[in-house]
Amino acid sequence: MSYYTEILILAGIRKDKLEEVQSELADPLKYDSDGLSMFLSLVAIAGESSFQFKASEHPFESEYCEDDEDFVGALKAPWSEPEDIAGWLARYADRDSRLHFHSLEADGLDFAYVFDGKGRFRDLELRPVGGWKKIEPLKLKKKPKPLRKRSKK
Repeated sequence: MSYYTEILILAGIRKDKLEEVQSELADPLKYDSDGLSMFLSLVAIAGESSFQFKASEHPFESEYCEDDEDFVGALKAPWSEPEDIAGWLARYADRDSRLHFHSLEADGLDFAYVFDGKGRFRDLELRPVGGWKKIEPLKLKKKPKPLRKRSKK
């Protein structure tokens, strides 16, 4: 089952894997995973070595503006099987690359994966960090003084 989700890809391609990625993207339907097949049919190599989506080559929308080469880093679509996508991407992604999913459905689920550049990935989640911050009173703008009417002489 797929969920309407925004996927944000912040992943560079390892230089030693660039040719293999090109070969994989040439045959996006070879895997038995609908989510992965859809991802592979939409993702492209941007610039010299990063994963992006080609803005004009899909029917889905993005909140992001495309760059000069018509690439966007995020796409709203009915994504499924995110771990299959992450598992494929782990083979090729640079260290500290990330893949974020944000559900646009009622659950609002938000999760991500981070890659180690050695073929592995792990969950990345939002969690509290640091102490509680003290809230200061908000400052109000000073009202401008009203203009005085000129007296008639």
